[in-house]
Amino acid sequence: MESLLQDIRFAFRTLLKKPGFTIPAVLAMALGIGTITQVFSVVNRVLIDPLPFDKPDELVAIWGSNKKLNLPRMTFSGADFLELKAQNQGLKDVAAINFWGVNLTGGGEPERVQGFQVSASLFPTLGVTPILGRAFGAEEDQPGNDQVVVLSYGLWQRRFGGDPKIVGQTVQLNDKPYTVIGVMGSDFQYPRRSAEIWTPLALDAKQQKDRASRFLLLVGRLKPNVKLEQAQADLNNFFARLQEEYPDTNAGFNIWMVPLKEMIVGPARQDLLITLAAAIFVLLIACANVAGMLLARGASRSKELSIRLALGAKRMRLIRQLLTESVVLALIGAVFGLFLAYLGSRLHAASIPDFIAETNPGIKDVHINATVLAFTLLISVLTGIIFGVLPAFILTKANLHLTLKEGGRSSSGSSRHRTHNGLVISEIAIALVLLIGAGLLVRSYLRLQEVNPGFDTSNTVVVDVSPLQARYKDGAKVAALYRQVLERVKTLPAVKEAGAISFLPLGGGGSSRTFVVEGRPAPAPGEEPYMNFRVVSPNYFAAQDMRLSQGRDFTDQDVEGLPSAVVSESLAHQFWPNETALGKRFTIEGETAPRQIIGVVSDVNDWDLANKSKLYVYVPYLLQRPRLAMTLVVRTNTAEPLSLAGPIREQVLAVDPDQPVYNIRTMDKVVGDTRWPQRINMGSLGILAIISLMLAAIGIYGLISYSVTERMHEIGVRMALGAARGDILKLMLKQGGVLLLIGLFIGLIGAFALTRIMSSLLFGVSATDPLIFAATSLLLILVVMLSTFIPGRKAAQVDPMIALRNE
Repeated sequence: MESLLQDIRFAFRTLLKKPGFTIPAVLAMALGIGTITQVFSVVNRVLIDPLPFDKPDELVAIWGSNKKLNLPRMTFSGADFLELKAQNQGLKDVAAINFWGVNLTGGGEPERVQGFQVSASLFPTLGVTPILGRAFGAEEDQPGNDQVVVLSYGLWQRRFGGDPKIVGQTVQLNDKPYTVIGVMGSDFQYPRRSAEIWTPLALDAKQQKDRASRFLLLVGRLKPNVKLEQAQADLNNFFARLQEEYPDTNAGFNIWMVPLKEMIVGPARQDLLITLAAAIFVLLIACANVAGMLLARGASRSKELSIRLALGAKRMRLIRQLLTESVVLALIGAVFGLFLAYLGSRLHAASIPDFIAETNPGIKDVHINATVLAFTLLISVLTGIIFGVLPAFILTKANLHLTLKEGGRSSSGSSRHRTHNGLVISEIAIALVLLIGAGLLVRSYLRLQEVNPGFDTSNTVVVDVSPLQARYKDGAKVAALYRQVLERVKTLPAVKEAGAISFLPLGGGGSSRTFVVEGRPAPAPGEEPYMNFRVVSPNYFAAQDMRLSQGRDFTDQDVEGLPSAVVSESLAHQFWPNETALGKRFTIEGETAPRQIIGVVSDVNDWDLANKSKLYVYVPYLLQRPRLAMTLVVRTNTAEPLSLAGPIREQVLAVDPDQPVYNIRTMDKVVGDTRWPQRINMGSLGILAIISLMLAAIGIYGLISYSVTERMHEIGVRMALGAARGDILKLMLKQGGVLLLIGLFIGLIGAFALTRIMSSLLFGVSATDPLIFAATSLLLILVVMLSTFIPGRKAAQVDPMIALRNE
């Protein structure tokens, strides 16, 4: 132990004596260790420990599917849920969840909050309890006893000031009184990060028997010692029986389960693993850099090491000393790296929009915790050993006679040169792989930017409105509300047009229904075609600047007249390919009267810009089954459409003072948000590629500078014999050029192999895009040759007499 402490003290003294070496080496290690620490902190929170629940590995998400209709993920009906909960054999418990938008009124300005109606089994299934009060009892999961509520920690703090006496108080939800019975902890954000209220599901008698209306998300917990496959097999048999008993509603309906952890982290897994691999590459480049610096510094320490060997020091003792210096150097770099990682985690949290974190809250709530600190310590020690072991073995393998002879060179010099060259080649190769990966993501993002969503996004502001159901019980009142609101909004000076839609394109929500074309044979149960179903107001298409290729828009007469519809061009072409769709009729699921097509409108990109959703049916306000929540779309004459947010809110409140107006944003932002996953991937890999390029440039600059120092005598002799300065510069450039070509060759091979893993992240770009491969190679060539030129030019300016005299 005493000798180890002695080695550590000696390491500090040695590093302090050589700040010209220590500072760039610490900086390189800080960049490498800081980068991988920051990326690991995200991986740890998102992939390794994403669920703050009891025994999270037992939790499963349960979904339905219908392969014939190409519907891979479907929700469940109330009847199916109750039967599954009572009769399954592999699950300890099952809970149901229903999205519930809530207008919170009283005690302040009307506010729209995200609520969920959940079965009383949800909190026990997840293994969580409130920090104040209690969860729901079974008796409260019945109609008539269900006006109780559990608040999120965030809502409790924001709206109620963290009042410790909140339990037992009454709040107004959708114009009804609810008694607060509990408050959840700050880390409970399920099933969405925005969840702020939970109330009992309390299925009524109709919902308990209805199998056609599917609106419930299910989560379950496996019984002890029951594997996922066993529980899946049991549910398969159970739902096969339901298909036979209820063919009208359950034909083709299957069930599948996936671990809840996988459900949450699955979409981010590949992106994060690719980023982690890139961070490891950056750390390897940093290690190669510092190893090269140690080799270069070894030239000045070879006599010291040889003397110690000559005096009887064991080689392994010297190796241990050198490795201690390397580990101390890595630990110092880790201290600064942790600071960089902390800044990176803060920038990461600020850069992730809330909607990205909705289903995976951990991606935004990243911290440098004990696990991350332990990882940093471990990676620092390993890194110190990795970059220190090779120089230590090379520098202690010396010919004592040659080294100690005045003016002699160490016999390890050629070995140092070969190792140093190999390190630089590896830096160039790795940097090229990262640059190509980043280049592919940049070009993919630019291609995505070029996608036309099917409507004009400029100068448009959108506002969400959700009337209280207790006040607007029938379709006529709902239609009248929106008619008045839109008429008032249109009177604003800067407004060109205004309309409303049930689910905004690219807004993240939607509704689909089956339909049957009049005059054609009815499809078998479970094989009806699906279309995207949207409720719109008159003038919505004008507000979105969508092109009507045939027919006309809705008018107020269509709201109260014969059932009508406008369909997308793709739906018209698919079902009436050689004739006009105008005047054709079809019946939508849940409706008895057929609708007549009065117009055909251009296709839109919805859900995801990279995947065009083509089959759309638009209908006017539904008087019999009104759609309460709508999004107002307001096209303006101003380049700052958000300046109308206040006036629009005033017009809505003038019609209904208790009506919340929320989620105000521009249509440009709505479309831009859909590009965020690609933007995050591009930014993460781009930053890592830039760091790797910098380190590679520093590495080859250091190599050539070291080579100039080592070859000073040779340069002097060449110039004394008549070599011109240009010849010396060419010699240095040739040395760097050879390493560059070898590095490029290895890097291109690696990039061809590794970028194929990124194929699923790309849009409109091949993983082997020749333009990106060529452009990034050219960029690397320019940077490396510049890094070679600077010390090469210095070598060409050496005075031969001084060089020979110094030798």
